[in-house]
Amino acid sequence: MSIYLNTSSVPGVLEDSCHLMPFDVEHDGSANVSSYFTTTIREEREGPTASFRGRPLNGQHFTLPIGYSGIVVKENRKPVTEDEDRELNITHRFQKMTYWNLDKLPSADDRFTQAMQWADIAKALHRPVDEESSQKSVTGK
Repeated sequence: MSIYLNTSSVPGVLEDSCHLMPFDVEHDGSANVSSYFTTTIREEREGPTASFRGRPLNGQHFTLPIGYSGIVVKENRKPVTEDEDRELNITHRFQKMTYWNLDKLPSADDRFTQAMQWADIAKALHRPVDEESSQKSVTGK
């Protein structure tokens, strides 16, 4: 099975906000997020707070690293078998997002925060090394 990402619609894709929630919502379809969730967000000193179905949420705003863009994809037709190819279409893009924790403040120990550090680590690992600086690191001079 192959997964194809249809990038032809990227120039016309809407820029939107994105929220990473710490739970699954068993719903496929539209939801009136701006009326029922966004309106409950309060900016506190520790960061944004909100609630979802009575459960307290603590959030942190996050801007994607330079050179990265977030995308939201949708699969218009589900495959019938596991071997069938899949095609995803880009519906929205974002540069900023808010990730949320249930019942605790966001911290450096969160899996999301740790995962986002990999962009900087990968950049450092794959940066070209010139001869002069590599000689200095080997000899210590």
